[in-house]
Amino acid sequence: MPTVTGDGGPYWEDGIGSDARYVTIDRSNQQRALSAEKLSTLGTYVQKDVAGEEHEIRRMWQNLDLFAEHTFTSWGGFTRPNSDQSKRQLFTKN
Repeated sequence: MPTVTGDGGPYWEDGIGSDARYVTIDRSNQQRALSAEKLSTLGTYVQKDVAGEEHEIRRMWQNLDLFAEHTFTSWGGFTRPNSDQSKRQLFTKN
């Protein structure tokens, strides 16, 4: 009988591979977001008008949070990738 060791991971982790192009963009955005917030904060110390708009900073973090959420497609995303539900979910993520 074969022995399997290690953690196969949760079933939802395969979703990130369904949209590798946007995952690459997201990884870059995560790093740029930290710089954007730091520069915005530093700008307020120099001059109030230099700071980034608060609603834009919040939107940036909300978008990063949405992309990081583990659901990439519907339960039938791999068996029905062209379904309306799968297309809408990927559109929202992208």
